[in-house]
Amino acid sequence: MLTKFETKSNRVKGLSFHTKRPWILASLHSGVIQIWDYRMGTLIDRFEEHDGPVRGVHFHISQPLFVSGGTTTSSLDFKYEENSEKAVQCLNDLVMAIGTLALCYNNVGVFRGVVKMRRGLTAKVIDRTNTMADVYGAFYDFSCLLKSKVNSNDPNAKHTNKRLDEILKTCKDSGVLHKRKPYVLEDKPIYKSMQMIIFFIILAVIISFYFGNKA
Repeated sequence: MLTKFETKSNRVKGLSFHTKRPWILASLHSGVIQIWDYRMGTLIDRFEEHDGPVRGVHFHISQPLFVSGGTTTSSLDFKYEENSEKAVQCLNDLVMAIGTLALCYNNVGVFRGVVKMRRGLTAKVIDRTNTMADVYGAFYDFSCLLKSKVNSNDPNAKHTNKRLDEILKTCKDSGVLHKRKPYVLEDKPIYKSMQMIIFFIILAVIISFYFGNKA
């Protein structure tokens, strides 16, 4: 079945089919979201809340809801201190995204099971990302982790490293990294404690073996 829908927009950025009704959800570059009945070929509803291109849409699997994401034309307003709280809220999702990317990148585990940020790290990110310094710190830490996982034999390694270097430079140029709260690169006391315990166990075994043979 081939059905054509006509609308005024440069591009269609995303589509989503309803699980039960003959509806298709379309996100447009013009900033409009449309719901079409693909059997009747009619426009059911349209939404114009976005002030920039709508990058993606998706129907909820069971509830009468849909989610959309887009690019705002007023994002430069986020650089002002009075808008920092809204900026951080907007960037929190991106922090979670780069954190997940850092875990999944060059990780064969993604083909064997589910790879995602653990609850502890997720809670840490949510709890510690409160200021722009925290956002820069999170991007810096996760970018360092990504950079350490880049395989030099990968044909895209050069391009990947270039992008990561740009992110790291932006974070450093912010001048607030000294205020950041570490996420994934901090030394965890529990690991140090475990190492000390193992060391003393091994030392005790060696001493016992030595004096046992001497006796």
